[in-house]
Amino acid sequence: MKIFKLKQKVICFSVFSYRSVDMSDSSRFTTLVMMCASELASSLADQGHSYAMSHAASSLSPQAALSEQLGGITQVCALLGKIKTIQFQTIILPLVPLT
Repeated sequence: MKIFKLKQKVICFSVFSYRSVDMSDSSRFTTLVMMCASELASSLADQGHSYAMSHAASSLSPQAALSEQLGGITQVCALLGKIKTIQFQTIILPLVPLT
């Protein structure tokens, strides 16, 4: 679920915050994604107990395991790891004709 919230935030911010969206500016898009990732990483400190409970419960049932994979610490770590390796230029170039 965290990845869906991150995607929603990036799309909503880039589409609705400005009248004219310049998708060719990859540094702006990169900065936006990195800000969202930083916010996600800081949520670990605020919600650490919730993440720990979710991770502990993930071994009790398949539903809890899926919930933890989609919205727990596993998802946060995977998302932050992916963001570090993403080439944002490859994401932005196909979007330029849409603007």
